Amino acid sequence: MRRLWFGCLVLGLSAFFLPLSAQVHGKQAEDWPGFKRYEQANAELSQRPDVVLMGDSITDNWYNEDPDFFTSNNFVGRGIAGQTASQMLCRFRQDVIALNPKIVAIMAGTNDICQQMAGMAYYPDENIVGNIVSMCELAKVAGIKVLLCSITPCSSYMPVPHLDAGARIVEINSRLKAYADANKGIEWVDYFTPLANEKNGFDKDQSYDGVHPVVTVYHEMEKILVNKLSGMLRPRRSYYVIPMEKARELKAVKDVEWEQRMKEFRERFKKQENE
Repeated sequence: MRRLWFGCLVLGLSAFFLPLSAQVHGKQAEDWPGFKRYEQANAELSQRPDVVLMGDSITDNWYNEDPDFFTSNNFVGRGIAGQTASQMLCRFRQDVIALNPKIVAIMAGTNDICQQMAGMAYYPDENIVGNIVSMCELAKVAGIKVLLCSITPCSSYMPVPHLDAGARIVEINSRLKAYADANKGIEWVDYFTPLANEKNGFDKDQSYDGVHPVVTVYHEMEKILVNKLSGMLRPRRSYYVIPMEKARELKAVKDVEWEQRMKEFRERFKKQENE
């Protein structure tokens, strides 16, 4: 029964955080790199983006939580839920280089660490860092400035809640920061330090599942990101960041949705337990 409950919870969390567009596009087995996800959007892009945000579900969900941050600032989101750095590297040419942005903000690694810790895949730290570095190198060759973003906090992943994910994230982040510091044209964006608690994770009011930020946290991430951008693009300009008051209102709605989803799971589990 525990396994049944866990399976239901995982599916529910996936549905809650995975944007609809990610669910209805091509099956993962048929399109492992995720080429189909943004194929049409890339073709329809009408102007050169200032910034492309490349990432996984944390970037993917960012657009859903605050689309104005992207549309008002001429930013483009290219996150795909569940992706590893290997998959992002495969689609980097299509989803970043071909769009010819002025800057790319790369945030990757949390799924690699999760899958490795859970024994689901073989992702040595050298390969995780190496794939992210390769994306940075491709961008530089293409004349695109790079914002290398830290992995966001997480003290434990659902498949292996007893293992210390935070320590692994700290280690990968330290390697990525060292690379950024040693290479001209790579700017380090530290989301981790100002957001992490003493366990290197999110507090309960920052994330429903311990991995994905809530909209009030995206507000903080937006401030961090635009602060880095302010000195990189010419001419200097102001950027839209979701007001905290609006973020709190949106979070209140999401809180109700989350509680309802959890209530449904508990009722379903109780019913199946009694059968």
